[in-house]
Amino acid sequence: MRIGIETQTLLKAAKETAKALPTRSNLPILQHFLVEVTENGEMILKSTNLDFSIVESVTVTELEGHGMFTLPGKTFLEVLSNITEPYIELVSNDGTTTLKTPKGNHYEFIGLSPEDFPEISYPEGESEIVFPRELVLEGVDYVGFCVSKDDLRAFLTGIYWHVFDSELRFVASDAHRLGLFGVKGNYPSDFEAIVSPQVFDFLKNREEEDVVIRTSKELIEFSFPNARLVARVIEGPYPEYQNVLPEIPGKGVLRINRDEISGALKRLMVFTESPSYATVWTLEGEKITVKASSPDRGEAEETLMGDYTGEPMKIALNASFLLDIIKKIRSFEIEMHFYDPLRAILIRPTEIDENHDLLYIVMPVRLAEEEFEEIEEE
Repeated sequence: MRIGIETQTLLKAAKETAKALPTRSNLPILQHFLVEVTENGEMILKSTNLDFSIVESVTVTELEGHGMFTLPGKTFLEVLSNITEPYIELVSNDGTTTLKTPKGNHYEFIGLSPEDFPEISYPEGESEIVFPRELVLEGVDYVGFCVSKDDLRAFLTGIYWHVFDSELRFVASDAHRLGLFGVKGNYPSDFEAIVSPQVFDFLKNREEEDVVIRTSKELIEFSFPNARLVARVIEGPYPEYQNVLPEIPGKGVLRINRDEISGALKRLMVFTESPSYATVWTLEGEKITVKASSPDRGEAEETLMGDYTGEPMKIALNASFLLDIIKKIRSFEIEMHFYDPLRAILIRPTEIDENHDLLYIVMPVRLAEEEFEEIEEE
């Protein structure tokens, strides 16, 4: 079989397909692309890590024969990425594929049997939903950092993507903090899935405005005219997060410049200890002070310029969590709602696009009573 194809056309498809190659695997075939070449000149590249699979199709310029073969994905991509000539040929014969360039350069890749490549399953049924690609990426960016990195509760390692009261929502939580981004619109009420954040990388380099979504109980498919990704849905159910969202306003409300609080937290974090990164906040009238201390690094105190109204409050908060949230808020000011020293606070922007909603909740750090007393004495 001989295939002639433009280098950049194949490179673009190979880069996207490589996103499903596992970092490591006990199954050698998973480190390979499965390549299918059809009689009508379509070249289909497939990869899978068993959690999600990617299928990319391109049109070849020249073709002699058709069939299937495999290529060692990362090795092939590394060579292809460094070829400067605009056109290449692939010649596949008896498990070996040779890449040839017009200059006469050639590179041989030893593949495995195509029969060993796992069969890719797709959601059954014809029901599909079309979402704006940029909207999906926006929702994932707002909340994706809140997912649990390592949790026995698998559902916390994914983004809960669903419709609630005609609002498309993206929710993520690691049980210490929670992010919620919502967009009001005419969305189907039965749509829901818990999806790994890694899956959404597939959308980033696409040129299409919309993505077609198909779902089943176990699978979710993202589809474009020449590409598909199929992923396993993380088993739920997702916790009833609505029950933990505090009411607005809180007993105390702080409105503060985004840069003001960000700069203070970056300086104070120097004097905190991992993993709590504890900072103690005292809010009373016009005076807002934040303290941090470390046995090894010393201590620090900052007075913040903000507008606080409500009950006096003293609470310990994780500075790292707060900074992660502030980085995602784009408004000039942020709003922080306080309820009780042992209850989660709520953070949201003071301005956001119409029909959009964004909020975060953060659990306080539980400090020993002696630590509060020591800080107060200082």
